[in-house]
This record gives sequence, C-alpha cells and structure tokens, in this order.
Amino acid sequence: MKRRQSVVLACALAGTLGLSGAIALPVLAETPAPGTEPKFGVEDYNHPEAARLEAERGLKLKNGDGNIVYVECPIDSQKDLIRIESHLTYGGDLGEERNGWICFKSAAGPGWLSVEIPGSFGIKAGDQSTYVKAVQNTTTTEVTLAPETNRAISAANEHWTTVEIRTF
Repeated sequence: MKRRQSVVLACALAGTLGLSGAIALPVLAETPAPGTEPKFGVEDYNHPEAARLEAERGLKLKNGDGNIVYVECPIDSQKDLIRIESHLTYGGDLGEERNGWICFKSAAGPGWLSVEIPGSFGIKAGDQSTYVKAVQNTTTTEVTLAPETNRAISAANEHWTTVEIRTF
C-alpha cells in the first residue's frame, strides 16, 4: 500500500512539473530581446503644438493638463473659446498680418495651461469661469472672469505677459 501511494505521489508530482514546464516554455519564448521592449506613453504635460506655435506666433505654450488647448481663432466669435487679446502679430489664414486674439478651447470641467503670451491686454472667458495670471516686470495681476465676459488685464492700457490660464 505504501508503495502504491509513493507511485501515485511521484506521478502527480511529475505531471505537475511537466504541466508547469509546458506553460512556462511559451512564455519564455515570447519574451522580447533586450532593447526591443514596447515603449510606454508617459504624460509629460507639454502642449503638443508648443514648438510650432513658438516659431510661428511667438507665444509659448509650456505645459498643462490637456483640458485647455490652442485653436485658431475663427472670424466669428465663438462663445466657448477663451480669447487673450495681444499685440503679437502673425500671418493669418488669408495671408494678411493679424494682430489680436489668441484662442483656446477648454474641455468640460477644470483645466490649466502654463503659457507665455507677451503683449497681452484683454481677456474674454469662454463658456466656463476663467482665471488668468499675468506679469509685468515684477508685478503680478490675477483676473477671474464669469463665463462669456471680458475685461482688460489692468485698468491702464499696459501690456502684460499672460502666464497661466485656468478654467473651473
């Protein structure tokens, strides 16, 4: 009886080891060679259009959460766009030199974008409450606007650099 139990136990153990070996071999065969592993996407919070817009327009889109993105300003006024009025000039879609609005589209919900828009002097909120921070030399000003309202960055006709846009 003891011999029979030993044989059954040995067969069970051999079957288990054989089965685990059969399972492990295909896994080992699929292991990629060093240096060929798939790359994983890591969010770096950099704006995807940053380099092009700095070269073409002179505005710097530094980083953000992806909920506020640059868009070309349409001729007609869209209520859902955040607009920063600036003295930056650029060649427009029709080939003319344009001076004025820099537009951003905000996704539903809160968002933030770190920017550098020199020559800023006016703001128009989109369809969400909007906060804008601007600097001039060592002075900082912060403006919070209700949806679809606009105002100057400061009471005087001064030019500021917009450095942050937030929606909430």
